[in-house]
Amino acid sequence: MSQRLKSSLAVGVLTLLGKLPLRWLHRISNALIFLLLIFPNQSHRQTKINIERCFPELNPTHKANLVRQSLRHTLYAAL
Repeated sequence: MSQRLKSSLAVGVLTLLGKLPLRWLHRISNALIFLLLIFPNQSHRQTKINIERCFPELNPTHKANLVRQSLRHTLYAAL
């Protein structure tokens, strides 16, 4: 795929996302969070490390909830 085509596709997707209501963007983010939690990726790893370092006293369930919430809000901001 050529660089120009990739750029045009990215601009098109961002333009479409910019026209969607905030509620829809949050729903899209909530769907994408599932993928971030299932597939290994840098964002998930780094968030997990940060939560572990900041809140070592929390139990694993609370830490997992914080990781999920943090990634969700990161996606909200990105979209």
